[in-house]
Amino acid sequence: MVSAMSRRSADHLFFPAMALLLAGETLLGFWHTYIGAGFMLARMPSLLVHVHAVLFVGWMTLFTVQTLLVARGRVAVHRRLGGLMGWWAAAMVVAGPATVIMALRRPGSGIDATILAGDLAQTVAFVVLLSTGLARRAYAAEHKRLMTLATAAIIGPALSRWPFAIMHATPPVGIVMFYLLPPVLMLLYDLAVLRRVHRATAFGLVMMVLVLACFVALPATSAWLAFADWVQHA
Repeated sequence: MVSAMSRRSADHLFFPAMALLLAGETLLGFWHTYIGAGFMLARMPSLLVHVHAVLFVGWMTLFTVQTLLVARGRVAVHRRLGGLMGWWAAAMVVAGPATVIMALRRPGSGIDATILAGDLAQTVAFVVLLSTGLARRAYAAEHKRLMTLATAAIIGPALSRWPFAIMHATPPVGIVMFYLLPPVLMLLYDLAVLRRVHRATAFGLVMMVLVLACFVALPATSAWLAFADWVQHA
């Protein structure tokens, strides 16, 4: 078993690296349409899409800063910033579904019942993992894993915009592979450092697998298609 001091040192490398990985995935996905296009100067269908983009990219930025603060020992600042992130997350949970529903109703947006299922499932996973992570913030090992996997759970829209053929193949092998990369890396890290899989890692992995299951299974049901049609035309 790795000593407690060695685990802390390893955590101070691993979790910032995970945050940077997720930030890099976001940068790659939204560079062409938003970040590289000038942020608020980018051409978007509506103000709501701009707000959603600001919230999403801002969350990734704040989350990366939070992990770096802990790694630098700035725990007090980390806790103060955590209050802002709670409100930020609440705004994301409202803006995310609103944006995808608006896009579903917009002709030619490319949003359909399948994407609606995936986006709503990601939002649910984000809420469950984030709220559990906040409730367990007194337990650092659980908190940092749950917060990281909550952030990883909403990376799907960025992955779907990567400019690589594998990300747009049918079946969506690339999406599945890179979506599950963060929890798999965390699982391997647990095995290397803890010699076991931490329960928070297992919980996060299960939640993210369920997101993928919803993405595939829900649009195959007549009930979901009827619901999506109602949402689109309500």
